[in-house]
Amino acid sequence: MKKIINKSFLYNLFKNTNLKYKYLLAVTKILKTKSIIVRKKSNVVVSCVTSKKDYVFLILAIKSFFSHINTNFSLIIFDDGSLSEKHVKTLKKHLINSIIINKKQYVKKVKKIYGKNHVFFQKKDIPYVMKKLGPVLFTSCKKIIFLDSDVLFFKNDSIIDNWIQNKYDAFFIQDHQDAYFLSQIESRKIFGVNLLPKLNSGFLGINRKDINLTIFKKLLETYEQLSVYRPWQFQTFFAIALSRKKCLVLPRNYLISEKKSINSATVCCHYVRTIRHKMYNDAQIVLNNLNL
Repeated sequence: MKKIINKSFLYNLFKNTNLKYKYLLAVTKILKTKSIIVRKKSNVVVSCVTSKKDYVFLILAIKSFFSHINTNFSLIIFDDGSLSEKHVKTLKKHLINSIIINKKQYVKKVKKIYGKNHVFFQKKDIPYVMKKLGPVLFTSCKKIIFLDSDVLFFKNDSIIDNWIQNKYDAFFIQDHQDAYFLSQIESRKIFGVNLLPKLNSGFLGINRKDINLTIFKKLLETYEQLSVYRPWQFQTFFAIALSRKKCLVLPRNYLISEKKSINSATVCCHYVRTIRHKMYNDAQIVLNNLNL
């Protein structure tokens, strides 16, 4: 009796094997790039949360950003608790002068400042919370850039210099949807403001003073009180905190889209989960452009 071959199975097997190869190829090349030196002290800090799954691509994200921005910056990286000593050593080798905060350091500081009963401590294991809280607790920089591991930069663009020069209170990359866990009606009723539309925090700059932790605390408590489960979309916080600020919405050549691909005008792309596979191919473009 002939065996029946499942074509769908073979296609998925080939697809997954091909993606794994592209991923490993990109990782190998990234780890062969030259180190960069960030500033020990600066008015601008880039803040990232990463994991053992993403840390190599974070290295490329930082290096591509470093190569295409006019202002040097300091760098702080928060370990979600999964990094080993080897991972940390690799990060420090590639990103010289970066500050790396491990999970234990983070939890200890949150406990010391707020106590065990505070919602910040209760949510200490959630990376979304660490992302907002971490740079406020561990840096004194006036300006903070939030950068995810899945953002790559392809060319120079001085547009965020306007934010650094205080022409805007904040900048953010625009999402293709309102990825919030609150509706506009709920936001107006609870916080008294309209949510900024289509804000994505994968690449976002904000003044330190605008990271209102009182609002963040209330938002976390509001989430706990919801009777129906909703995804942990805590860019909702930025959409509230920046609702009355002068914000620079980055143009369309700063991509975050499931449908669009990069082109010669693309400054950067945020590879949200549905298009994460595209990042492995595009990483080759970044590596070739940087010649690191």
